[in-house]
Amino acid sequence: MPRYTLLILGLLGAGQAYAAGGTLTVVPTPPRAGRAVKLQYAPPAAGVQAGKPVKAVIYLYSDFAWRPDSLVLKPGAAGWQTTYTLPANCAFAALRFYQGPVSTAEATDSLAQQGFYFVPRDKKGNKLPGGAIGEAIFRLPSLDHQLPAFFPRRATPPAPAELTALLTEELAHPGASPRQFAGPYMALERAALGPEFKTKGGAALAPLQASLPEAETDLMELSRIYRYELKDEDRASQVEAAIRQRYPHGRFARMQAYAAFTRNNPPEQILRDGEKFLADFPPREIDPATSGQAHLYFETYRLLATTYFDAGAYNRVLAKRAQWDFKLENEIYRWNITRAHAFKKVPLDTLYRVATVLMQDLLAKANDNSYIERGVFTPAQAKVQAREQLDKRLITQIALLYDLHKDQEALGYFAHFSDHGRYADATTNELHLRLLDRLHRAADVVPLLESSARANALTPALTARLQQEYQASHKGLAGYDQYLASLRSPEEIARLHAEVERNLTNHEYTPFALEDANGELVRSSDWEGKIVVLDFWATWCGPCIRAFPGMQMLVDKYAKDPQVDFYFVGTMQDGDYKAKDVNYLKQEGYRFKLLLDAMDTKTKEQNVVFRSFVPFFDSSGIPRKVILKDGIMRYTSEGYSGSPSQLAEEISYAIELIKKQ
Repeated sequence: MPRYTLLILGLLGAGQAYAAGGTLTVVPTPPRAGRAVKLQYAPPAAGVQAGKPVKAVIYLYSDFAWRPDSLVLKPGAAGWQTTYTLPANCAFAALRFYQGPVSTAEATDSLAQQGFYFVPRDKKGNKLPGGAIGEAIFRLPSLDHQLPAFFPRRATPPAPAELTALLTEELAHPGASPRQFAGPYMALERAALGPEFKTKGGAALAPLQASLPEAETDLMELSRIYRYELKDEDRASQVEAAIRQRYPHGRFARMQAYAAFTRNNPPEQILRDGEKFLADFPPREIDPATSGQAHLYFETYRLLATTYFDAGAYNRVLAKRAQWDFKLENEIYRWNITRAHAFKKVPLDTLYRVATVLMQDLLAKANDNSYIERGVFTPAQAKVQAREQLDKRLITQIALLYDLHKDQEALGYFAHFSDHGRYADATTNELHLRLLDRLHRAADVVPLLESSARANALTPALTARLQQEYQASHKGLAGYDQYLASLRSPEEIARLHAEVERNLTNHEYTPFALEDANGELVRSSDWEGKIVVLDFWATWCGPCIRAFPGMQMLVDKYAKDPQVDFYFVGTMQDGDYKAKDVNYLKQEGYRFKLLLDAMDTKTKEQNVVFRSFVPFFDSSGIPRKVILKDGIMRYTSEGYSGSPSQLAEEISYAIELIKKQ
């Protein structure tokens, strides 16, 4: 299901909210750096999912650098609370509250709101160095790219005068110099001057030109501004000369070497230059957590592994595993093994040999914290992300083993799933059932089916088998519907229903006429009194195709209902799109009514009707479900959850709500 947004309004200092909404209380006020603070968060009445814990991340600005940390909140009489000890040099702190998994948060800060933050003081009650800079970055996120996961777009950005005031405040600290925080200094000057930076920026940066910053990153930023923003080639060259002299094997040299070998070169040159890059700039020379260049090695190893893999040099791929952490090896498995298996690019026996070695590595490395990234994942979030990624790789490994009839080995991998992921994927649940049948594990079938039902991750085949097993054990289907309903959590059902209700709409759409598979025109004006579900899809869209089993469940369910109809609108395709759509549905055996989106004569794009709906979505992605009645779009949703049964329940509930309106 799509995410929803938890509306949380922000604070200036502690206890002064901009408007009614969630509130944060910080004790003591003002908080002291290096000491414990008590944080109490009261969420707004709407938007928070009852029964689910509220989680938090705190983003700390200390010594002019950011680092996130997870907070463990406990429920209390007035909301959620915790005690946290601030670092000794913490000059600024911001908080983000959310619910659900970190990568697919079900509720989080609104992009339109100000967020929560507070400014610690030293033992004399003064702001610490960096406090004003931290506040400036928080209020204008474009000043610093380190926290993309937290800093949203602000509804009202600070005025240049406010930024100038914050910079002046920062420079007022005893001994403060732009050289200490050159990167933020330059970003603040640029933001404060606005369009005038191109003419006045040289003077603003004079303190840095007269006495160059020590840090190589600041020197590189200064060079970039001179060369590309101020068009001052001479000063840029002077700064770059200083960089090369001070840091002959540093970030600047490393970046230039990396850029040289990653330009669209032939495979043999990529392998030669990539190996040379690793020899000239060994990964051990950088700190992955602080260097900001760990991605160079991630991309280098990924590119080398893919090039070796495509060349059939599988032993060369495996030979580099010792240098890989979980994050990197996960990506190499995903791109090479999953892709090769899906497109049958490599003989299964060969693929099994490579995949099994990589999978054993992933299982061993899953807790190496390699997803920890400043501004992206805290240590706790990194573990969750690793578990989610491992679940996805296990799905591929099991499917590969199933194809090879290595059934017992495949079954063993189910023990490695996370609690959340073990039954979350409907297709894998069906594969699990087939393995049990092959191995004659009849006693395990019903527990699997019931667990899949609890997770609302049933395919049509699983649904039919569950009914069959019930009928066999109960000598009939009496009570089956109640039994099936009992397997679902009331809280989960309420969550799904609430999500559907949020996606109800009331937009008048432009009537249209489209050609069907037989060349006949189908007119939306002929649907008066009917509830019509449109599924916008394309043969190239993986999620669209994976959603079809759930849509077939719906088509079958409402086959005898004269009030409801379904049309599958092929859109955004090229070439002979009619033949592509017709042949695909026929080949796969789906019993769908096909419509073909119209071709725009000006743009030559097959998307006329879909494009007419896009303004209602604020998105142009597919799969997209739209429910129409009497000239009004009554419901819409985008994407696919991965579960046919969940999709069927979602659309069924929407249809029944519309019937009652």
